[in-house]
Amino acid sequence: MTTYDKKVIIASFVIVQLSFFSYVNFLAFKPKILRQLAEVKGAKTEAATNLPYPQKYTKISSDTTLKGKTVTLEVAQPAKDIQTFYNNVLSADGWKVESESDSNMTTQVKYKKSGKFVTITTASEGAEIATILSIEISN
Repeated sequence: MTTYDKKVIIASFVIVQLSFFSYVNFLAFKPKILRQLAEVKGAKTEAATNLPYPQKYTKISSDTTLKGKTVTLEVAQPAKDIQTFYNNVLSADGWKVESESDSNMTTQVKYKKSGKFVTITTASEGAEIATILSIEISN
């Protein structure tokens, strides 16, 4: 056996030992728990906007930006009923109507309270019962 062969065998042995040591340390690793996590069962859908959602909805999208939050839903109710629902909810909480716009298929009502704005936009096509609802909360 040559000197080169002995060096290769020793280097291989060292590499195998280092690999084994690394693997054992990896298996034994237990990260520190910085703080106890609360049990998470799922987020409530209202948490994104702090507003209740109408019944029979399907969430299409949600977005959070520096300016606020937007949630878009498809609701199995007429647009007029949805606008009435949010008018009752927001008025009871002290929100005032800032502006209103209405076209054939789209209604938008903007509410204001303490410098914050909530915009409720509903869109539906004719006699369709499914309505697209957009809730935008501005900081």
